[in-house]
Amino acid sequence: MGKLVTHYDNLKVARSAPPAVIKAAYRALAQQYHPDVNKDPDASRIMQLVNRAYEVLSNPDLRAEHDAWIRDQERSYPSGPAAGAEWAYTPPRPSSPASAPPPQPQPAPAPSPGPKSQHQQRQQGDASLASRAMGVLILIGVLAFLANLANKMFKDTGNPKPAYSYREPSFKDVPPPIELQSPKVESYEQLLERMKKEEQAEVERVEAMDPSLGHIAKRIGQSRIPYSPAYIKDEPYLRSDGLSSVTIDNTQNDSDVLVKLYSLDVYPAAAVRTFYIPKLGRFKASDVTAGNYDVRYLDGTSGAFSKSEPFALAERQTDSGIEYDNMSMTLYKVVDGNMQTERINESDF
Repeated sequence: MGKLVTHYDNLKVARSAPPAVIKAAYRALAQQYHPDVNKDPDASRIMQLVNRAYEVLSNPDLRAEHDAWIRDQERSYPSGPAAGAEWAYTPPRPSSPASAPPPQPQPAPAPSPGPKSQHQQRQQGDASLASRAMGVLILIGVLAFLANLANKMFKDTGNPKPAYSYREPSFKDVPPPIELQSPKVESYEQLLERMKKEEQAEVERVEAMDPSLGHIAKRIGQSRIPYSPAYIKDEPYLRSDGLSSVTIDNTQNDSDVLVKLYSLDVYPAAAVRTFYIPKLGRFKASDVTAGNYDVRYLDGTSGAFSKSEPFALAERQTDSGIEYDNMSMTLYKVVDGNMQTERINESDF
């Protein structure tokens, strides 16, 4: 039997692939094989197969029925390899010498004839030559027949099909999935727009699962939020030639925060560092230049903006070296921490 091809094969993923991997594989293949950008004459067919595979595997019910169909196919060939491999015929093993039947007595050899005459030898040589000529003619005829047969088989096929060739499962022996119409290939612009909407829906789903990320994600974008306390990529990193540090302690707070360190030595005041701290975490901004600062932050749960009272960081030359400041600020859910804070407008953040 030929190769058992499944929707997993068409998306190039394992059967155990989670939904996120299936979606990522579909996005990559769709952008690669969309006929608007791929001029291969087979691109439209491949795109239809990719669309159908994604439609089945992204639907839990249809995927379960497809898995059941695969298992049923494998049960039909219990001695064959796993799905996705060639079902190869295994010839029977030769019997062992121990099981071979005992040798039978052979009849006595017939007495060898005497020497042949010269005429008999010439007749035998002519017959042998004729037999060889007939064998060559038969071989030529067989080769011509096979060549003609191959030409008929491959006459209309053109180039070999790519690895996406798909044998649609019949679903005869398992409950078939919901009848799916042959999916139409949308334009490349429509594809990108649909992917954008799906990505936005995923962001909204994540925000619904973790409301504390909602306000911060709306401010800087979901993809820019790090998994641990860290600076926000592509934000200013200034005033970095000093020795002082500012530590923001969020271990007493049950909300994620987006923090900005503002320099008050310029007008208007400007953010020189921006970083994210998850709930129960802390972050240290190092190498801060001496000067006047305040800290402003966005509470991820409430969406409120607050700022600290101003503070100064100094560096002093002493006999033993340079003394510098390490300032620490603790955030609390109730405004009663070790530094007075006040609410501000979003425009001041």
